[in-house]
Amino acid sequence: MRARILCVSCAASLLEARRLTLEEEGHFVELAKGLIEALEQLRSGSHFDLIILDHSLPSKDREAIVAEIRQRCTTPILSLQSDREPLLERIEGVQVGFVGSVPPVVDPVGRRRFILAIRTMLERKS
Repeated sequence: MRARILCVSCAASLLEARRLTLEEEGHFVELAKGLIEALEQLRSGSHFDLIILDHSLPSKDREAIVAEIRQRCTTPILSLQSDREPLLERIEGVQVGFVGSVPPVVDPVGRRRFILAIRTMLERKS
């Protein structure tokens, strides 16, 4: 399934790596470097099949993006969370709707696990 995916991160190198991986899998990828770019894309009326939020975003930014997404649509959100992030923050992320029905993926994540998480979320959406 070819999907349109918005990938949000504060780290340019992570964005580029995710873009390459997703495009190799046949997906169309839009990048947003931080909260403002992500919200601009969402407010412009762009439709995405999946949104990926990277752990490089501050928690408050992730919460703001999730709140805005949930006001506008039910697009699945995959949250990549740092293995250094406190467990309580990871649990709170699930509670506010970062990922819907899929547990957060702890980063660093291998390519296979990353692709599997994306396929799972896209299949559940269909």
